[in-house]
Amino acid sequence: MGYMSEILRIYPDWEGEHLPESFVVKIPTFSMGAEKALDAPTDNNKSGTSETATLVKIFHRTESKVYELFQQLDSSPVPVPRVYFNRNGNGLTNDDFSVLVMEDLAGYSMVDIVESFNDKQMYALVDAIVDLHVYSFTKTGWESLGFTAEEIDEVGSIATVMVTLADRLKQRSPYHFGKLDLLMELLGEGDWQKRYLTSCRNGEVLCALTHGDLWTANVMWENNSLKAIIDWQLAHRGSITEDIMVGLITDHLHKP
Repeated sequence: MGYMSEILRIYPDWEGEHLPESFVVKIPTFSMGAEKALDAPTDNNKSGTSETATLVKIFHRTESKVYELFQQLDSSPVPVPRVYFNRNGNGLTNDDFSVLVMEDLAGYSMVDIVESFNDKQMYALVDAIVDLHVYSFTKTGWESLGFTAEEIDEVGSIATVMVTLADRLKQRSPYHFGKLDLLMELLGEGDWQKRYLTSCRNGEVLCALTHGDLWTANVMWENNSLKAIIDWQLAHRGSITEDIMVGLITDHLHKP
């Protein structure tokens, strides 16, 4: 069960040499996101719920488009699950709901965030990011992924949410979260997220297709061999350093 989607493993009753024993169905779920939004730190729950529903639509649209773009190629630029069915609908009816039906990757594993990536895995991840950059510099169609300019203004600011969360964490445990003030100072005043996304949209920084959420839970492995990068909901036109920084930060978390 995800924050913005419901994920089901299906064991179909069929027989066939080339048919998978199981597959995964991913459905964007408005109600779950809305219910969780009620607990989010916001002064306007109604507004927060509406924004969450909008985010659910944007995130599925983005992931759906990423898989669509990759399927148009002879081979995907990075390892991703095989997609059997991909629909980005506009409604909730049986004929128009959004859904992804994908390969079941249960045979692979993800790294515990406490342990994080080892050196070989980190190099493999960086190699995949480089391949994604090569794709970005040689292909088109990915540039519009993520939030439109209008949607950047429409949805709530993560910067505002982080300020509220930081205040609550400091109140709960000043000893553990006292340095959050330094973090907020480094982020700068105003809506830094909007500034960043807008600068990427306007071509002010060197950009490529960016996964946007490249931490341990979204990378599948077989020992040190990278088998799939999953959950492309936050993919966008972003700085060429963004995914690398997320990977390095994740890798650094387990080190003293």
